[in-house]
Amino acid sequence: MMPSKLRLMAFYAVTGLFWFSLYTYVPVLPTHARDLGATPVMLGLIVGSYGFAQMLLRIPFGILSDRLGSRKLFIIIGMAMAFLGAAGLGFSTSGPGLLISRFATGVAASAWVQFTVLYSSYYVKEDTPKAIGYINAICNTGQMTAMLLGGFAAARLASSPYVMAAAAAVIAFALAFFIHEKRFDKPERSGFKQILSIFSEKNLLVASGLAIFSQMATFATVFAFTPVHAANIGAGSGQLGLLTTLNSLPSIFASMLAGTLIVPRIGLKKTIFFGFVLTALSYILIPFTISLPWLYMLQFVGGAGRGTVMPLLMGAGIKDVSEKSRASAMGFFQAVYAVGMFAGPVISGAISGALGLFAGFWFIGAVSLLAGGLVLFWET
Repeated sequence: MMPSKLRLMAFYAVTGLFWFSLYTYVPVLPTHARDLGATPVMLGLIVGSYGFAQMLLRIPFGILSDRLGSRKLFIIIGMAMAFLGAAGLGFSTSGPGLLISRFATGVAASAWVQFTVLYSSYYVKEDTPKAIGYINAICNTGQMTAMLLGGFAAARLASSPYVMAAAAAVIAFALAFFIHEKRFDKPERSGFKQILSIFSEKNLLVASGLAIFSQMATFATVFAFTPVHAANIGAGSGQLGLLTTLNSLPSIFASMLAGTLIVPRIGLKKTIFFGFVLTALSYILIPFTISLPWLYMLQFVGGAGRGTVMPLLMGAGIKDVSEKSRASAMGFFQAVYAVGMFAGPVISGAISGALGLFAGFWFIGAVSLLAGGLVLFWET
């Protein structure tokens, strides 16, 4: 059941500000870490720590949320951690400091489980993929706006993206108290066997596994080594912000349109397959770019693929799970794909350190093609 318009607007605002607070500094963080002396391996660890925190916490957060019968509590905690992480990144003067602070922002991002489950509870079961598409569009809008403004703000004052992120987190923290939440009369107290049965749901397992590949690619390229390549060919802070924005912009429209227009025409598997192929092509071709306009174009293409793949996998993964267990299921899904958020930057960092920056992009392109092939064997 939909909440009042005012409370729904509060939810939308908190969702957008949540991602804004986690992404204003993303365009400049890789080059900032490099300027502080981080090696490719250390840079991979810094970027990957964001996913590592989510890998550890999203399942416990999901289970605890189901047992407490509350989603809003974790959203509020997430906003507090987003503030602490942004402040820590702004004050850090070394690689280890950035590593710890980036881990804190990963703790904040673990609350995304509760955002998605709470919003999908406003819709009937059959409309779950559509709801996930809508909330992902808001997510991508917040990220895109943050990266665009953060990049240009950093060109004027290096610390401004972190200040903007902290301010957004404070505002969202206050607004989060006004979010509508339908409390469960009898929160489900799942034992180990019940939890195991949720996590062994076939579509959830397959969707989670495929999402690992998508997140590996995104966090190894868009949020780690693509900005480094861009800086190498002459991009400044403002242009780095535009670069990451051009990856998020098509994701907004792809998130909304894939489930409503494309899937009904060609089916779920083919839609996800073509999404993976688009991302693979963009990553494979990045090393051949020697000017920013071509790199911008590839970012746009990759963003369209990413925006197609992730919402469909998320919606398909939890569609058949009961509402009272969805936070646990979503926690599992997001914890599993967080493996990719951690492994992607770390593995690519190691490959780039040993074989050069371009080898990391080709590795990620091959991984994305592999994922696309695996989709075709999925019996949904």
